[in-house]
Amino acid sequence: MQHRANRLWAWAIITQPAFVLAFHAAHPWYALNILFVFAAVTQLLALNHTYGRPGLFAGLLLLALLVYPLSLASYGLQGLILALSLAVFYSPQSERQRQGAALVAFLSLCMLNGAGHLTDKPADALLYAVLPTLLFPLLALASRYLPTESTCILPRRFFYLSYGGHLLLLGLVSLALK
Repeated sequence: MQHRANRLWAWAIITQPAFVLAFHAAHPWYALNILFVFAAVTQLLALNHTYGRPGLFAGLLLLALLVYPLSLASYGLQGLILALSLAVFYSPQSERQRQGAALVAFLSLCMLNGAGHLTDKPADALLYAVLPTLLFPLLALASRYLPTESTCILPRRFFYLSYGGHLLLLGLVSLALK
């Protein structure tokens, strides 16, 4: 587990300059990209796995320290809670813990997707908040009950390279348009 956390930390740091370049006009330099969310949650899980309750508290402290820089351009507290609850949901837990994690994930997804805009922007809220939020339980059920013997289409590490590449492309385009 620590190996995965280390890899995510490395890619989060590697892609950060491209993220800053892409969003330099909209966000301060210390705003962090989404890979830091994944790295922090994976680190919490690794610390909990290795050290038990003290590791859990250390991981929660790490997440608390990252809430502000992540809330500026990433998913903030609700994104951290969503990532953490999904990690619990997909880990080998009791059914009751999985149900609790699913409920927390659903509620944080509602907050993350801005369901509060239903009254002032109903069409946007329906498309960007309600539909993705309703699709989450369907995807969770599908992943649980459908066979997982599928072959992977994309090469290993594709996400990391494409994430950094698309940020770099966005940054270069924004510089070219200035």
